[in-house]
Amino acid sequence: LVTCFGYTGYKNARFGRIEAHEAICAWAREILLTTISVAEDEGWNVLHAIVDCVWIEKPDIKDRDQKFELAMKLSNRLTKEIGIPLEFEDMYDFIAFLPSRMHNSGSLTKYWAHGNNGLKLRGIEARQHSTCEWIRQIQSGALEILTNCVKGGEPVNSLAIQKRIMKMFQSELHLLESGCIDPSRLVLTRRVSKNIGDFSVKTITLCALLRAKRLGHGVDPGRKIKFVVTKSQNSDPLSKIILAEELQNYVQVPINVPHYKSLAQRAIWAILGPFGWTDEEISKGVKKITLFDFFNSLDSKSSVDDSAY
Repeated sequence: LVTCFGYTGYKNARFGRIEAHEAICAWAREILLTTISVAEDEGWNVLHAIVDCVWIEKPDIKDRDQKFELAMKLSNRLTKEIGIPLEFEDMYDFIAFLPSRMHNSGSLTKYWAHGNNGLKLRGIEARQHSTCEWIRQIQSGALEILTNCVKGGEPVNSLAIQKRIMKMFQSELHLLESGCIDPSRLVLTRRVSKNIGDFSVKTITLCALLRAKRLGHGVDPGRKIKFVVTKSQNSDPLSKIILAEELQNYVQVPINVPHYKSLAQRAIWAILGPFGWTDEEISKGVKKITLFDFFNSLDSKSSVDDSAY
């Protein structure tokens, strides 16, 4: 179904009708609802489900082997009832579904987790081809802190761990503002989707394309362009961009610090957002302690430094 899904509803499809597309969605919804119902009947809490995946938990059972046996039992039952094999993928130590920036519910396809097979990332900056190395390292560093908590037996949701992540983040921002980040680690990548004349508004990608054209390097749609965002030195808008190929010609690159700081804050929000951090709190580097945070810190037996929040 996943293979033919796009073709059946695609407006220029050589075969298929919209009715076929609707039928696939109807069957997929029925299968997903049946899976959720059966899982809940067997005492599982359904955390999230989408298209061909379902995440479940049994917080009352601590033994991992017992959880695995129950999960396999559920998998076998659903395979028989639905007729489509349900495969057990992994058992996670922790998983976080990002809150949506558009509405109050969770995002459907953005999450990060750690399990028997290591880290699994979907939708966040570290998985995106456009992300620069420096931003990717910030997210990887934050996730490494959480992973080390599991290895050390610490609770990943404690305020002390969030403080450790924020300290690492602020240290990286200080390096950026001090000009200590190599420009090659700040190279952004954009896939070109249209020709220069088709852009209706002036974007960073358009500026990069115009600069490439000025230098005699045309970039056709479908190809990628790499560049660093810099502080404009004059009235020429193309001075806001330096192509990756040009970096070797510069002794010092005037990095646009606010631009990269904004990207970094958005990236660290993808890690701290599920813990309740807002953009404003990340910008200030402090988090307002709620009653939930307070009692959670007592449950995890972690000390809270009031001066840090």
